[in-house]
Amino acid sequence: MTDFAEIDSDPSWISSLKPYQAAPILDMESQGAGLEEIAVRLLSKTGSENTAPFGAGGAPKNYYESLKNEFKEFMCGGSRYEPLRKDISKKWDKGKLHVMTLIAGAIGSYLGLGSAIILPIIAILLTIVSKVGKNAWCEAYASK
Repeated sequence: MTDFAEIDSDPSWISSLKPYQAAPILDMESQGAGLEEIAVRLLSKTGSENTAPFGAGGAPKNYYESLKNEFKEFMCGGSRYEPLRKDISKKWDKGKLHVMTLIAGAIGSYLGLGSAIILPIIAILLTIVSKVGKNAWCEAYASK
């Protein structure tokens, strides 16, 4: 992949994550969970009851919907993310993890969420978009 416009052509975003980030997603997927369900689960993970919470905590659906709305702005041409899209178009050669990290950093800073927490969700959303096609996803999401 050499250009942002070619996002449709490669659905291997999840496998580009670090193994410790990809494994839970692939495990839940192998057990029959859908990608959006997995994203909601990951955002609601709280970890051990004996330690401070890990993850976004709180109301996972609200976090996921907010993140998905921002991702839609990024993916479907929102002006706030135009500089990021241009920057990413120049950096495809650095690899998918780098691209996902840039997206997670930008969206995370806007939402007040850590990029490390939302990076797996960005990988899931990019995988969904690559499976259905960017234009189809943007069109379907715009109707919601």
